Amino acid sequence: MGELVAFSSFTERRRSRESRRLHEVCRAILAASIAAERMAVVMMRPEARAVHVRRLRKFEDAQAYAATSP
Repeated sequence: MGELVAFSSFTERRRSRESRRLHEVCRAILAASIAAERMAVVMMRPEARAVHVRRLRKFEDAQAYAATSP
């Protein structure tokens, strides 16, 4: 029985590490997306910026959510 508990604990820790790693990858992708959208907003003509500003806000909201979740 002890071996089963030890194996369960081992697999749980591994899943937790993988989950944290994927979370960090997601946050890095969001940060890169925000940087790209900010650059697009700066480069666009004023009348074409609305779509990119909305997309930027969505990315920023997702990043704020990701920063508060483990």
